[in-house]
Amino acid sequence: MRKPSLVKILGKVYTIKFVGAEGINDSNMGACLDERQEISVRHGLSPDMEKDTVLHECFHAVDFALNTKLTERQVSAFATGIYAMLKENPELVKYLTR
Repeated sequence: MRKPSLVKILGKVYTIKFVGAEGINDSNMGACLDERQEISVRHGLSPDMEKDTVLHECFHAVDFALNTKLTERQVSAFATGIYAMLKENPELVKYLTR
């Protein structure tokens, strides 16, 4: 399966880039730059960690768009929890996206 290069979040199109460690600050696995509508994900993560990170950064974009002011801990918990739920329930994903 191909990695996504774009994601639409509340009417805005964000580009998704898979970058080396030098492309992301500190020890983060990803970053969301709302002002540039860009999500960066560290290249070389395990498949599950990579997907969790993409969803995590998408949550940051939703948080920014809705101005909900979620903490990093809340974003992490929701992204990991929802990723696990969707992965464990493929029929739910089909139902929700029909």
